[in-house]
Amino acid sequence: MAAFLAWSKHTVGDWWAPVRVQLESSHHGGLSDPFATLYDDARGLLHHHVGTALHVPWVLLAVAMLLVCWRRLPAPYTLFALAVLVTALAGSNLDSFERYALGAFPLSIAAALVITDTQVERGVLALLSAGLAGYALLAFLNISVP
Repeated sequence: MAAFLAWSKHTVGDWWAPVRVQLESSHHGGLSDPFATLYDDARGLLHHHVGTALHVPWVLLAVAMLLVCWRRLPAPYTLFALAVLVTALAGSNLDSFERYALGAFPLSIAAALVITDTQVERGVLALLSAGLAGYALLAFLNISVP
């Protein structure tokens, strides 16, 4: 990280340029209360803002996987995943939450630890397939833009 920030200082003259760019309103936006952001996004479903409401179940799943990390993985993995989730949730919107959560690889390891039974694995694969079809349908109907 230090090398990347040094490269940023050398290239654009600002150590914190990557952070400043992410905080611009045209990108991830400034910092905000994660609970207020989650509440607003969940409430969006009532106001026909399906796209914003679709982030809420993924946040809940990521928090559940963070708990699995805490119980079953070494502490540095949990701390890394926690730092990524806090950073992703602290933005003014959750538009890129899923992408940030996938960058927190301990969450994927935790999911693999949970899905050890064949029946659970089949159920998860069926649920994910249905979710993918649902997302595609919402995109085709122009209800949600991926």
